[in-house]
Amino acid sequence: MIKSNNKINILKRKQKGKHIIATYKDLFKSFDGYILYDIEESDLIIGKLKEIVSKGVEKKNEFLNENVSFIESDLIRKTYLDLDDFSLSYLFTEDHIYCGIFLVKSKQAIEKILEITKLSEGKTSFLLDSNFEYSYTINYYDSNHNDFPNKFDIQRSF
Repeated sequence: MIKSNNKINILKRKQKGKHIIATYKDLFKSFDGYILYDIEESDLIIGKLKEIVSKGVEKKNEFLNENVSFIESDLIRKTYLDLDDFSLSYLFTEDHIYCGIFLVKSKQAIEKILEITKLSEGKTSFLLDSNFEYSYTINYYDSNHNDFPNKFDIQRSF
């Protein structure tokens, strides 16, 4: 019964994804080649991430003004400078539930993640190293946010 419920859940998510996939893909159109993993594959990746997080991970956090480059973030800059040109990462927004997860070049992902976060529907993006060595959750708070207007909330784990 669980297996058939899971299939129904995936079908419902895919159906909803049909209505938003074009907008979702537009966020990533400027990448030099990418792979879009389907919902089932994406669920496996998220499952592995949840397994790692459940064991307890180190988390670091910082806020960044909206009109600065990613390189101004101490957390992101350190990761970026440690990457080689062949590193890959999973990049996605909250819409991954309906559309899947992208595998992209890590440096490009970092260079574009603030823009993607700001443009995404939920104002949240996720960056996960393909080898599960680091993970970022980035939220954008617009001018209506009471505590941190016009700021990015950057959280690094692992």
